[in-house]
Amino acid sequence: MALKKCKECGNDVSTDAAACPKCGAVIKKKSGFLKFFGGTVLVFIILIAVGALINGVSNTKTSTAQRSTEQIAADEKLVKERYENCKAKLEKSKENEMLYDLSAKGASIKALVGPTYFSVSIDTKQGFAETVNCFLVNGTGGGIPFELIHWQSGKKVASWNGYRLDVE
Repeated sequence: MALKKCKECGNDVSTDAAACPKCGAVIKKKSGFLKFFGGTVLVFIILIAVGALINGVSNTKTSTAQRSTEQIAADEKLVKERYENCKAKLEKSKENEMLYDLSAKGASIKALVGPTYFSVSIDTKQGFAETVNCFLVNGTGGGIPFELIHWQSGKKVASWNGYRLDVE
């Protein structure tokens, strides 16, 4: 039970009382209509807030999906450019007699290396192997093992483990 002040005499009066016990003034109660109207407005505001929140989450999901599609397209373009770059480098390696041939039989991949391979630094050999790897994985990254074979003797001169060149 809550108390409120009587508007006539200032005495504390129960909110359940119909009149002030001290002065007899009639205590006005809030009408049911005002309570109903206030409650309805409150429910309406909550519904608007929930609707806005749901719409915001929906828009966020849509824009995230759009960004994902745009990011996928950008990634695919980058992979294609990387692959084309690796392919061009391998063609140049053939012209310079660094690469003699590249073959794959089943799971066995062999890069036949030409005479230039034997006259370059280990760093250049590593870079060459990275380029062959890039070409083999279509520019997507990651590593795939292969052997580097002497173009004349057929002997293995190095191997690529997918990430590092191991020279024999």
